[in-house]
Amino acid sequence: MIYAKLKSECSGRYLSELESIISSIEKKAVSIQPCISDEGYMARYPPIEGIGELDFNIICRLIRTLYIGRTICSPTLRVGRIDDGNVALTFTHDGGLTIQRIRKLEDATIYASGGYRIILLASRCSLCGFRIFECIIGLCNVCLEGLEFDEKQDGSSENIREFLLNLARISEGGAGEIEEYLEDQLRKLSRKIWLPHSVDEIDMDVLHISIILSMMNLYSRIHNARELRKVADYLNRICYSDDIGKIIEDIVKLYSEK
Repeated sequence: MIYAKLKSECSGRYLSELESIISSIEKKAVSIQPCISDEGYMARYPPIEGIGELDFNIICRLIRTLYIGRTICSPTLRVGRIDDGNVALTFTHDGGLTIQRIRKLEDATIYASGGYRIILLASRCSLCGFRIFECIIGLCNVCLEGLEFDEKQDGSSENIREFLLNLARISEGGAGEIEEYLEDQLRKLSRKIWLPHSVDEIDMDVLHISIILSMMNLYSRIHNARELRKVADYLNRICYSDDIGKIIEDIVKLYSEK
């Protein structure tokens, strides 16, 4: 397993503390009432204190990759909504959550957990002002104290190397398939953090998602075949290293140069 060790003041630390944060929210802070037009109840969860402004472009990108029922999202209106046919979850501009058609508060907590993970990845850090996914891989140059590794865990670093090598191979062929590949990878990882099986998986998948989002931003700034080939060569070169920490440092250098 690989996970980012962040400064205590970094808002990204809430990702690993999320379950305890949700359970510690005072019941009176979570308003729950009968839905007027839907069967069940509506719960309103407040924003988590200590996170900055939400980037609704990232919110929309993440929830659209979930492919869960009906999704509505607008960066302009700063609102997003997922409806899986049973429960509807709305992301509001202030970083809060509204969950409709739930049967009991315990059910709402499960949905709130996934919703808050998406909010946190798309929010800005109160310490450095960068988006939290950028803090996690060190793009802010402030929050990341280091990447920690558990050698007993299987292939987590290899998954990242494989992703980057595939991206390099696709880049060599031009821009056509890059966006599709990145969206496909983001979709797989987004669904895993939406309903994770363990905290270990969250740590690893959040790191991987942070790399994918950074590569999406990087490729959006590349506009010709020569630059694509240069990026492909760079990714091929850095992935020969067995040190995943060094690979991520090199990604940060590449991102910062573009």
